[in-house]
Amino acid sequence: MIGPRLLTRRSAILGVAALGAAGGAEAASKERENVDTVIASERSAADAVHKGLLLVFFASWCGWCRLMDEFLEETRTQLVIGARFRTLHVRVLETESRYRGQQFEGADAAFRHYAGENMGLPFLVFMNASGQVLTTTRSGITGDNIGFPGTPVEYAWFERMLAQAAPDAAESDRAALLRACMQLNPVH
Repeated sequence: MIGPRLLTRRSAILGVAALGAAGGAEAASKERENVDTVIASERSAADAVHKGLLLVFFASWCGWCRLMDEFLEETRTQLVIGARFRTLHVRVLETESRYRGQQFEGADAAFRHYAGENMGLPFLVFMNASGQVLTTTRSGITGDNIGFPGTPVEYAWFERMLAQAAPDAAESDRAALLRACMQLNPVH
């Protein structure tokens, strides 16, 4: 199930795509929001409710992104992460024009800014309301993006990432999130 924040943002993105379909590709590019403006607006909204911002970079072709969405919508995840962060999904790296038209203007560049070159999806960035990056899914252990974790090394980084993003969360809550992630993983 898609949560209210996710539905609102995705609805806005799909609305822009519909505009493009009705008025041609030129109209869509004029109507697309700039990713930096959207991130600044979301950071401001997060600050207003005393939360940080979680950027979730995703693409339509990414199966692991769908698992990450499912994980982020889980009740346990919302109690730990949702209570501390607003979530903004940023569509990137689309290859089909119908999906590229749904990306924010400058989304691919923003992804490279936060992730670096040659990183996979999904890619998460936890930041405070002032825009300071707290942690990402780029592993401090291997230097690679763990995306939706599935190996012992990735789970180890995921656990450390949660501790950095939500240091005030109970260890038992973070452990429950790790178990939930493992349960969603089709490899297990």
